[in-house]
Amino acid sequence: MKILTGERVAENWQLSTTRRAGAMTLVWLAVPVAAGLFGTESVQAQNEPVEVTLDLGMGQGRPGASVVIQATLRVAGDTEVGAIEIRVEFPNNLVTLQEARKEIGAYASDAEVTSTVEGVETDLEKSVAVISVTPGPGMWIPTGTVVDLVFKVDEEAPLHAAATLEPQLRAETAGDSPRPISAIGLDDGVIFVGETTLVFSCFFYMH
Repeated sequence: MKILTGERVAENWQLSTTRRAGAMTLVWLAVPVAAGLFGTESVQAQNEPVEVTLDLGMGQGRPGASVVIQATLRVAGDTEVGAIEIRVEFPNNLVTLQEARKEIGAYASDAEVTSTVEGVETDLEKSVAVISVTPGPGMWIPTGTVVDLVFKVDEEAPLHAAATLEPQLRAETAGDSPRPISAIGLDDGVIFVGETTLVFSCFFYMH
């Protein structure tokens, strides 16, 4: 998990020009290996008081298919989250954003959701999806999935490639005197390109 605190929020808001390559060759393994590749340290392990975490999920689709990625907020303590802006950088040679659909967090806060896509001047193979979520008067965004991001896998995307989805988040508190939320955690998402279903398993023995 990437953790932004204090003055680091502003500098991390600028999208890096040295991001990981959008496509990588993957050997399809069981989830323990996938979890190892994309696993992150816990907030507790880093001893950082994070108020809000944005978590992008995983998905899989064949070339030409649509894949839904959930954008989920985890809100700590008594923080009431007001307006947010989610930015997701993605490799446009592998996937494109089709739409951002309201989910339970947006519905619960009577929020307006808008989305646009911007280019990255320093890397023509990257684009940025910008999703704004503005709660209704007197409302705030609760813990849960806020929006579903619907991506289309490129028709020419090679099998066994992976599109890493790298998020940024701006957030403020709800109420008459909103303040910026500076302690933010970020979890990347990923879209695998493949013919078979990615199987998620847990390690519990059934007797």
